[in-house]
Parts: sequence; structure tokens; C-alpha cells
Amino acid sequence: MIIQFHIHYKTNNKTFIAIQYFSEGKTQTVQMLSYDNENWILSLEFENITSIQYKYVLQEQGNHSTFEWGKTVIFIFQMKI
Repeated sequence: MIIQFHIHYKTNNKTFIAIQYFSEGKTQTVQMLSYDNENWILSLEFENITSIQYKYVLQEQGNHSTFEWGKTVIFIFQMKI
């Protein structure tokens, strides 16, 4: 399964956006890609995923991170029969 993320958020050249997600017992942070420092995209591919929890993260040079406010987004996937 491929999950695609897109967020419109303007940053400067020293700041980027990442996704921090928790799935199948692991937490990972993956940097998103942008062509204009305003539109950020990321595609993640998973096998046999049942759920994913994620937040957007602003990361600045020097490893300072600011996490998205509010609750973590949770998706639960159902298998097709």
C-alpha cells in the first residue's frame, strides 16, 4: 500500500517538513520533498499495514524540531475481502 502526504506550508531554505509516524511498533521520521519550499509531498510504501499514526514536523538546520499541535492523526485500514 502506498500512502501519499501533501501539505501546503511555506518555509525558508533552512527549514523543511517531515512526517513522524508510528506503525507496526516502530517510530520513524522521514523528510518530505518540496520544489518551492511551499508544497511538500511524500509517498510511503508499506506491506501488510493495519494502522498508522502520524504528525507533521518542522525541522530546522541544527536539528531543532517543532511538532504539529493537536492530536496525532490515526488511520486504521481494513482489508478487502
